[in-house]
Amino acid sequence: MSVATMNERAREAKKQAVAAKVEAVNLANTEAIRLHPLLSEALAPFVGKKVIKIDGGLLEKVKAALPELPNGIGVRVHYDRASYSMRWAITASVSYAYSCCYHEASVTVGELDGCVLTKLTPVGEYRTDYSVAEVLALRAECDRAEQALRDANGALSPFGRYDR
Repeated sequence: MSVATMNERAREAKKQAVAAKVEAVNLANTEAIRLHPLLSEALAPFVGKKVIKIDGGLLEKVKAALPELPNGIGVRVHYDRASYSMRWAITASVSYAYSCCYHEASVTVGELDGCVLTKLTPVGEYRTDYSVAEVLALRAECDRAEQALRDANGALSPFGRYDR
């Protein structure tokens, strides 16, 4: 196999990896937006009440009130123990070529004081419209900025960045 062919395959694999990552991020964020109102509605009757066991798990009555959460190929959701908030972790996976790309988003639904749900929280800001072109442009911008920083640091080399 020629070097040109290997380089072409490497470029194609990179394109597929970026596309898979973009798809995984958009999928996880879409699921976070979809789940927030369902979880909030299920937890509304528990505001001001104990919802967490001493070991950090959810009380059985709370588990019973929750909607069925995705747990399969593509998207998995699980309760993510936190000290001061009720949140769920959403893991999206997208397969490409001979690999897989993952992204995890968290959806916070309420605040805790100890084991008591004190209030429900509004849905966070999640983008679901990332594109491959946008990500590649942002990466190129980062590369240009890093090069500019290296050039500026080089020009400063006799002095350093900070005075002591």
